[in-house]
Amino acid sequence: MPTGAAPWRYRYQFKGKTEKVSLGQYPLVSLKVARSKRDELAKAVHEGVSPAKQKQLEKFALANSTSVADFSERYFKEVIEKDRKDTKQLRRYLEKEIYPALALGH
Repeated sequence: MPTGAAPWRYRYQFKGKTEKVSLGQYPLVSLKVARSKRDELAKAVHEGVSPAKQKQLEKFALANSTSVADFSERYFKEVIEKDRKDTKQLRRYLEKEIYPALALGH
């Protein structure tokens, strides 16, 4: 990859179309683990299941199960707290204005 990352990918044919699934990044995922994941996915393809479609369905289910409040907390911790020195005002705004409005369904 241009960024220097080295992803493991499994490419396969499913119903006449080429599909691919990411198995993880090297060195976080070792060759042994990548091969094991590949073998599991190859078995699923042999059984008539598309691993790429399964992964999409899992992402969709996760996106639908995440609430706005959950997403905002994650964003606050991963982005805001790292970007700003003082987060008290934004935290107060979330707790006093945003979350109560979400609870009321506005």
